[in-house]
Amino acid sequence: MKAPKIRFKGFEGAWEEFSLGGLLSEFDERSDINDQDNLLSSTKKWLFYNREYFSWLKQQNTKWYKKIFKNYLVFSPQNLWLWNINVNDSFEYWLLSPSYKIYSFKSNLLPTFFKQIQKTEKMINQYILSSEMWASIVRRNLNLSLFYKIPISLPSLPEQEKIWAFFEQLDSQITKNQQKLEKLKNMKKSFLQKLFPKAWATVPELRFKGFEGAWEERELGESATITTWWTPSTTIEKYRYPKEISWLSSWEVNKKHIYFTDNKISQEWLSNSSTKLINKKSVLIALAWQWKTRWTVAINHIPLTTNQSIAAIILQTNINTEYTFSNLESRYEEIRKYSSWDWTRWWLNKQIISEIKIPYTSLPEQEKIW
Repeated sequence: MKAPKIRFKGFEGAWEEFSLGGLLSEFDERSDINDQDNLLSSTKKWLFYNREYFSWLKQQNTKWYKKIFKNYLVFSPQNLWLWNINVNDSFEYWLLSPSYKIYSFKSNLLPTFFKQIQKTEKMINQYILSSEMWASIVRRNLNLSLFYKIPISLPSLPEQEKIWAFFEQLDSQITKNQQKLEKLKNMKKSFLQKLFPKAWATVPELRFKGFEGAWEERELGESATITTWWTPSTTIEKYRYPKEISWLSSWEVNKKHIYFTDNKISQEWLSNSSTKLINKKSVLIALAWQWKTRWTVAINHIPLTTNQSIAAIILQTNINTEYTFSNLESRYEEIRKYSSWDWTRWWLNKQIISEIKIPYTSLPEQEKIW
C-alpha cells in the first residue's frame, strides 16, 4: 500500500499489507468457577459491566464462560456486521458469554491502533462482506475464513503509537464536549419546567423582568390549523424522480430543527396527492412510529412535504412558533399518554392534538422565552 496523504513528521516509506487473521490469535480460556461477579457485555458502542444480566445468571452459573484480559479483541459473530466489535482497554480480568469470539494481538499490531480503525467505514464494509445472511436480513453469521482475509495496512509500531495518541486526544476532547452538551441539555430541561406554568397555575415559577399578569390557557386547535396528508405509492417511478421537493419521513423529526431532509419527491408526486407544501416555521409532530419517535416535535426551517405519519401545526401570527415548540417539547412524556390505539399501534391524531392545552402569555414574553 502507498503511504497516506497526511503523515506525522519523521515517518516515511510504504505501509505493509497483512490479512487480519495473520495479526490475531484466538483466545478461548474458560472459567472453572461459578458465580463470578465480573461479567461483561459487548455492544456496538462499548464493553460494559452487565450487573443486571449477572443477577439473572446467578440462577444459572458462570462456569465455562470465556475469560478476557485487557487489550484483547472481542466481537459477536452474529452482530459483527452491526459493528459489535471492541478492544477491551479498561477491564483487567473479566468474563464473557461463550457466544463471543476473543483474540489477542500479535506483536506487529498495537491494540490501541486497531481500536481506532476497527469501526471505520472501510472496516465496517469488510465486516458486512464477511457476514452471510441467515434466516432474515437482521440475522447474519460471520464467515470466519472471509473475516481472516480482511486486508489491513500497517505502519511501523512507532507510527501506530503516534496515530493512536493523536486520535486518543481527539476522543478525550469529544468526551469533554459531550459532557458539556449533557449539562446544557439538563439546564434547558430545568428552565423549560420553570419558565412555563405548572398544571393549574396561571404564572410560571421563573419569569423575565418586566413581565407580569396571568397567562391564558388555550387549546392548540384555537390557535393553529392542524393538518395531515396521505401520500401516493412510492413504487411509482415518476413520483420519485426527479427529486425536486424536500420530503420528511417520520423518524427525521428526531433532528428537531429541520434544515434538510434525507429524501425528495417530484413535483408530479405533489400534484397527484393530498400532500401540500408546508411553509417553513411550522411545528411538526410524529403521529405514529416506534419507540421514542411518536410525539417527537420538530420545526422546519425549509419548505417541505411529509407523509401521513406527521402532522403540521400552522400557528396564527400572534403566536410564536419556537415558543409553542419549546412548550410541547418540554411535555413529551405527558402528552404521549394521550395516544390512542387502533389495533395495530399507538397513534396521535388531529383531534387529540387540537385539544392539547398550551399556556400563552403576550407575544413579547413568548419571544423572550424562546
